[in-house]
Amino acid sequence: MDGRRQETTAFGAELRRWRTLRGLSLTTLAELVHYSKGYLSKIENGAKRPTPELARACDQALEAKGALVRLAPPKTGGGDECPYPGLDAFGPGSAHWFFGREEATAELTMRLAARMDGGGPLVVVAPSGAGKSSLLGAGLVPALARGALPRAGSSEWPVALFTPTARPMARLAEILGLEGRLVLVADQFEEAFTLCRDDAERDLFIRTLNELAVSGRALVVLGLRADYYGHVLAHPELVAALRGGQLALAPLTERQLRAAITEPAKAVGLSLEPGLADLLLRDGLPRDGGEPGTLPLLAHALRALWQQRENGVLTVAGYHRTGGIHGAVATTAEDLYTGLDDAAREVARRLLLRLVQLDPDGGQTRRRVPLGLISPAWRPVLDALVGARLLTADESEVAIAHEALLGAWPRLRDWIETDRAGLQTRRRLGEAAQEWRQAGDDASFTYRGASLAVAREWAAAHPDELGPLEAEFVRAGEHEERRAARKLRRLVAARTALVVVTAMTAGVVVWQVGDARAERDETLSRQVAAVAGSVRPGNAPLAAGLALAAWQRAETPESLGALIGSSGFPAGSRSRAGSGRVTVMAASADGATVVTGDSVGEVWLRRTADSAGATSDSAGATSDSAGEAWPSRTGDSAVRLAWDLGRITAAAFRQDGRVVAVGGEKGVRVWRVGNPTPIATHAASDVAFLGFDGEAVVAGSHEETLTWKNATPERAKRTDRLVGLTPDGPIGTDRQGTLFALSPDHATIAAADGNRLWLVERESGRAKELPTTGGFIYSLAFSPDGRQVAAGTSAPGVRLWSTADGTLLTDLPHPAEVRALAYGGRDLLAGVADGEVFRWAMPLPAPRAHSDEVLAVTSDERVMATGGGDGGVGLWTLDGAPLGTATEHDGQVNNLVLAGGLLASASDDDTVGVWDVTRPGGPRLLGRFTGHDTDVVGAALSQDGRIGASVCENGQVLLWDPATRKQLGRLPGVDGVTDVILREDLLAVGDAENNVQIWDVGHPDAPKRVRVLKGHTGYSDDLDWHPGGRYLASAGHDGAALVWDLSRTEDTPVARLTGHTGIVKNVSFDAASERLATIGTDGTLRVWDDQHRLHAVWQTVGAALRFLPGGRLVSGDHDGLLHRWTLAPEPVAARICALDPTPVSAREWSRHVSEGSYAPVCPERD
Repeated sequence: MDGRRQETTAFGAELRRWRTLRGLSLTTLAELVHYSKGYLSKIENGAKRPTPELARACDQALEAKGALVRLAPPKTGGGDECPYPGLDAFGPGSAHWFFGREEATAELTMRLAARMDGGGPLVVVAPSGAGKSSLLGAGLVPALARGALPRAGSSEWPVALFTPTARPMARLAEILGLEGRLVLVADQFEEAFTLCRDDAERDLFIRTLNELAVSGRALVVLGLRADYYGHVLAHPELVAALRGGQLALAPLTERQLRAAITEPAKAVGLSLEPGLADLLLRDGLPRDGGEPGTLPLLAHALRALWQQRENGVLTVAGYHRTGGIHGAVATTAEDLYTGLDDAAREVARRLLLRLVQLDPDGGQTRRRVPLGLISPAWRPVLDALVGARLLTADESEVAIAHEALLGAWPRLRDWIETDRAGLQTRRRLGEAAQEWRQAGDDASFTYRGASLAVAREWAAAHPDELGPLEAEFVRAGEHEERRAARKLRRLVAARTALVVVTAMTAGVVVWQVGDARAERDETLSRQVAAVAGSVRPGNAPLAAGLALAAWQRAETPESLGALIGSSGFPAGSRSRAGSGRVTVMAASADGATVVTGDSVGEVWLRRTADSAGATSDSAGATSDSAGEAWPSRTGDSAVRLAWDLGRITAAAFRQDGRVVAVGGEKGVRVWRVGNPTPIATHAASDVAFLGFDGEAVVAGSHEETLTWKNATPERAKRTDRLVGLTPDGPIGTDRQGTLFALSPDHATIAAADGNRLWLVERESGRAKELPTTGGFIYSLAFSPDGRQVAAGTSAPGVRLWSTADGTLLTDLPHPAEVRALAYGGRDLLAGVADGEVFRWAMPLPAPRAHSDEVLAVTSDERVMATGGGDGGVGLWTLDGAPLGTATEHDGQVNNLVLAGGLLASASDDDTVGVWDVTRPGGPRLLGRFTGHDTDVVGAALSQDGRIGASVCENGQVLLWDPATRKQLGRLPGVDGVTDVILREDLLAVGDAENNVQIWDVGHPDAPKRVRVLKGHTGYSDDLDWHPGGRYLASAGHDGAALVWDLSRTEDTPVARLTGHTGIVKNVSFDAASERLATIGTDGTLRVWDDQHRLHAVWQTVGAALRFLPGGRLVSGDHDGLLHRWTLAPEPVAARICALDPTPVSAREWSRHVSEGSYAPVCPERD
């Protein structure tokens, strides 16, 4: 045995002896030192060479007093020291591993040099997680020590790198005692606003820093989180600094990020497996304008990857085992948490929440807590969290390592949401206590009534978190409460005489209170409706729930519009799928049972209320045992099947839906639905595919296929990738790609690679690339009928394409990237990176009518028609089912009109198409009117089909015969006409003088002007005639819609409808009433009642609008989608609650709505 082998064996034996002596299992030790159990097992058996870092960690955890450190073999230069800081920032001591910010360091140093003779502080501004602290600590500070400033002796100047903390002046006073010209680097400057509660101390701190910098007595650099920019603007001294001394830190470029990944590894003798750097870049670079704050997550993933290194190599497999950039932090935190006993878990929860602070606007930041205020009984848990690099601690304070943890660990995120009210209470209590002390303990500053009751209740439940000042403040409030009670008793007798007078005025008081309550409810209703509108682009189900809550609070045009508006967007429900990021999902054929797997190894089986019985809502929890129930907000029942499989990679149901198989890093398990105890466990890891061949479980990796018909698998080597099973055997593909799916008829394979997607015919091998617009593809699924293929992307959202012709059908935005997809029955299920599962009801309510913008829509009693920027004309049933589409125009279709079984289409190809729409199978072109010599922008038909009218871009109006398409006449002396509309023999046109002219065209060869309607201050873009003939409406460039009553002799409008903040593009009357709808360039659609009052308003982008028979409304948008709106609120509300009985939870209400108490919006289900 050589010397190195002897060293390794000796260390392993000694490690086992100390571990046994301390009574620790290998699992417990792994959790304490944050190495894998398998890695430690190999160390103990002598199969792995221990590193000095591991020896130090084990020595500390086992209290071996240096015995293990002395036995550790010396460094070999093969990456035994980790060059990645994890969630913590790089500092002066790790500057030799800090790469990628060389240009930013040079610019920062140059900008600082320009301020050596005064000029105020230099402010470095960047979003959280962009690398600001590392730039200051590992970039600027070492550069100054190297003499980067152009001044003799500057390398000897004292440099103080500090954070403000809760007492910024006390911190600054310590520093100002240093000798020489100072360089003050105040990192995390936002702490002056988030932690310091003393306004006077904060102001003095800011003024002092500014005076030091302006006078030239010190160089001052401030590191500020970008979202606190507004706080700085409240201080004139800093406004001046920002005006002339601001450095905005840009995100790392691809080249810089590659250096940050690869160069630290090279510095310690590590190498990266080919493809790993590209994979890290793909996951680490901000996409589509997304958040730039992924650097701490990347650094933590790299640190976790370093712990998985194999013989000095960082591998792709190791990266996947960590959970990737977005899963590594959650994996680390969850592994540590699940390794604790129940009491320690509660300590971890309370400790972490104590280190979180909510801003007044609901944002969350880190909070520093003095070590002396941490209970000694909590220290073992604190040490474990520090050892895992989730917390940082020095001799005086403890804090969360980086704010990225607040969003990256789903369990902590849930804790924060659950205790949001308590966190707000703690913040407000601290601020109130500080104000009380600043006022000299003035009794008028103490809490009273409900505020005191809330504070007292919180203090009783959190005695370990109550600071001395807060405790004193609560006692002072209780003292004042007792004193006031005594005073009140003395006044009771005197006030008795006032009872009669009070009774006389009670009626007036009640009326005033009721009026104030109604006003308050209307204000809150409008606020919640606005929140629903802002949430809808990324979370339509939540937006629908908020809209329903707004409408229930008070029926305003905004709340009614928000509710109606939800009817035209996809409808769905949401449920929490576990503690980590959903990575895999499968559903039974009927959709009644769904299994999800996540990045931290949890497997959950969810059954719908119809199949499993409804349960009550719950925030959920996790434990060490399988079989734990997690009631769902949707009334479904959920049971956790596993928590220890590692990152889940594949899942599948047996054809009958009664058995499910799930694969992860640590094997494959099989369960019978309804029983949380596995019926089989198989030793296969990192499977990319799972399926059932009858009763047998089939697993596929990149190298082989394993089939379990009994305990021993049948192995078959593969040279291709297994993508599906058929009665004829397994199906594979050797096509390049990272992700595959097989169509239900086994004829087509969907293959994704990065952000590209192909449909590949199995027999011929022919491939068709589908149109994508960015976003990495994480998941694929075919619809049960094979007509659609869906992709979950980083956009974030789901995209659906037609498999027939490859056209993009629609986008389904989600709040985070979609990592897993499955069809269950007719529903589409999407597993989102934030841990939620969205269930979308199919088909979607907004079909794609055109590949380009929908520019025109019209209808009669039977059908509706659409025209688009793609030159197509589409025909639909009134329920939105497609009847057929024809593309006969060579330019976009600007306008459509239906009359007497004919359809006229005005196009940019200088023609008007005339179509027969009476036959099934879509529109049939009869011919074209070709009398114009430029783009045709409007068309009209008389109901009897006798006369057609059209207007082109130059304002020329021509009259023609729809049967022959021959010109019959023209309107004389009319300029700048923008639209035309016919009713019987009357033609209305908008002119260049901002008027609406009405002409008698009964004799097309000799038209006569009969009226000129005035009222617009800008020309009209669209006209609509009420079917009854009495009213005419116009949409104007002046932001108004006007209504004229043609039974009156006056030519002025009877109503001027205002509210749009841009051009009104389209108007439409409801044939069954006198309601009017308008849509404008401001992105709103408005419905006005028959008294011309605003009835409802909601957000939608488009220019085409039409009322349908039965009072429904349809509009087309810029993406080519056709939205149908249900104007009656009751059926919309019923549908929302049918899909999700809790569309808005109490936590979501607290997060999105700043006022008003939460109340369930849906009735309880029986």
